[in-house]
Amino acid sequence: MAGWTDDGVPPELEDAPALLETKLGKLCAMIDAAKYITVFTGAGISTSSGIPDYRGTTGLQMTRKPLVALGLSEQKELDYIMPTYAHAAVAALARSGVVKLVATSNHDGLHNKAGTPDEVIADIFGNVYTEKCDKASPHCKTLFHRKVIVPTLGRVCDNAACRGTLRKTGTRMGGMTPPEPLARADEQARKSDLAIVLGSSLLVSPFCQLPFLAKKTVVVTLQETPYDSQAALKINTRCDAVMRRIMAHLSMTVPPLDYTQPFSIHWQQRMDGPSNTWQIRISGDPARPSEPPRCVHSVMARVRPLSGSGDDATKVTKEIDMDDRTGEFIGTVTVPAAHEIALTIEFNSALDPSSALSTTRHISPHTSSAGSEVLEFVKHVPY
Repeated sequence: MAGWTDDGVPPELEDAPALLETKLGKLCAMIDAAKYITVFTGAGISTSSGIPDYRGTTGLQMTRKPLVALGLSEQKELDYIMPTYAHAAVAALARSGVVKLVATSNHDGLHNKAGTPDEVIADIFGNVYTEKCDKASPHCKTLFHRKVIVPTLGRVCDNAACRGTLRKTGTRMGGMTPPEPLARADEQARKSDLAIVLGSSLLVSPFCQLPFLAKKTVVVTLQETPYDSQAALKINTRCDAVMRRIMAHLSMTVPPLDYTQPFSIHWQQRMDGPSNTWQIRISGDPARPSEPPRCVHSVMARVRPLSGSGDDATKVTKEIDMDDRTGEFIGTVTVPAAHEIALTIEFNSALDPSSALSTTRHISPHTSSAGSEVLEFVKHVPY
């Protein structure tokens, strides 16, 4: 196609303001007339979150491997990325019933994180946050949606009655696609009188054909696609701008996102002569035992005299190390008589770079000899 690079990257184009306003008005009129709306998203919906697209002028095709082919340590960076306005708006429309299906070619899990109901999402090429149990036991729900990236090697199904092997669902685009989401997207697209494509280059099969099973299709992207001539409307602009206009037209607001990561503190006391030895462990959400406490950056234990003793000097400072295999923080601390542990947990600044957040918990002879406490990291994302 005209203007495309030798690497198959189309140029980026933006509609002039007057033309864009006219097109957005037409899109809003189509939404008003539609009874069954589906949404199909590509990498362009995630770029304002900080994730590069794939075929953009600075996309992954030009700089590095696609997301699903990255190593585990690189994929973990996604744990700190929040959904865009467009993700949050699509989620609000799905929760309200305006949008019946959100089919995506992305692996990043941002639709789930934004609050789109699981039953509405069709991950055409899988999702690095979704694991599948290969046993398909009647006792098992088969798919497990994680809040953080976890390795599947050597892990088994969460359901004790099943214990099948867990596998990632993410596949390379153009590879074998999971049959269930593809079949569901095909069925829902055929029911649609309006399909809206957000941020897809429409170059990868079978995803690229699905939106055009609907009666009308609108394509929103900064680049030319092979299907532009088949679209009822092509809008050359960014996804966030289009979704802001749609939400304003529908008199709907996008609520802020309170992204939470629960984690647990566990302690166990062992008497050792005049001193106490405490085993400390910081793990993830107790409801999701396989998920590490990704929100925690470091754990520091300071041994100091009990309050009221007249001596407030810290005697020992010890960092609780992270276990590379499990991602948990595990260590032992020896505490003399009449002393306590001030346990300071510092949260990962990548989740909230605006401030260095931390919390402190005290473990002392007055604390039960063994126990645990569930805490919660909350990141507030206004839209």
